[in-house]
Amino acid sequence: MQKNELFTDSPEETKRLSEIQIQYLVRQILSYIEAHCTEKLTCKQIANEFSYHPNSLNRIMRRKQGCSLHDMIIRAKINAAIRLLTETNASITDIAYQVGFYDRAHFAKTFCEVTGQSPAAFRETQVTTHKK
Repeated sequence: MQKNELFTDSPEETKRLSEIQIQYLVRQILSYIEAHCTEKLTCKQIANEFSYHPNSLNRIMRRKQGCSLHDMIIRAKINAAIRLLTETNASITDIAYQVGFYDRAHFAKTFCEVTGQSPAAFRETQVTTHKK
């Protein structure tokens, strides 16, 4: 892969990208996150994949998506977990590992921060809703 000009942490360099280039980059990053969200994915890994400095990518994501690159990774992981909670009978611990969390406690805390309820409560709500 060819190295991009932005493998530096320079806001001035970020401004040199055209709006079309930025939109394309953001779509590519979001697709990459979606495809790899079940892995132990980091901002640095994504930046390396696209040959950009992590701070430059984070600035672009904040400007275009309204949140950090890390937040986008977490959202993708939680969305994957929601699918698994509603479509499978896998344990919450297994789901935590499947979506790339290191342990159940961190997964449960993060899930609650994003959705407002625990994974178990979310699953129970889905089961109850589908029985009606």
